[in-house]
Amino acid sequence: MSSPVPIGDLSQWLSQSVIDIFDTMFTLAAQPGPVPAFAEGKPLILAAIGFAGDANVDVVLQTPADAAARLASNILGMPVQELDEDMVNDVVGELANMVVGSVKSRVSDMGVSCVMTIPTIFRCTQCRTASSGTSERRSLGFRYGNDDLLVEVALKTPKK
Repeated sequence: MSSPVPIGDLSQWLSQSVIDIFDTMFTLAAQPGPVPAFAEGKPLILAAIGFAGDANVDVVLQTPADAAARLASNILGMPVQELDEDMVNDVVGELANMVVGSVKSRVSDMGVSCVMTIPTIFRCTQCRTASSGTSERRSLGFRYGNDDLLVEVALKTPKK
């Protein structure tokens, strides 16, 4: 049994959502580009989120922690030095909510029943992501300002 939503469509919608959200919320141009290879030992922040139901999708957004702090500074109008870790985490979680929420809305408009999960934030220096179960995966790279964003999407194959 195949998914009611092709991975190619999800990838395209995620890409457009990232571009639109960065433009609208951060007044930054996010340009699609190569999938970033973050330097080993560089602190990263990840937001894991998805939706479940007739379509089961996991999405992980990754960016360097210092870049996430600059995004938080941008949207909150505060100097980076005045931000605490929770503020930065909240901004990254909200970014994930907006990006995936936009895609989930498109999936729902197709008549596919699904509900969003709550974003989970992780900080690490050697991050590896994996989705449970059988899935199709895609990685999307973006450049915003001098920083990189990696968006990974996994479409879980429905059980027969």
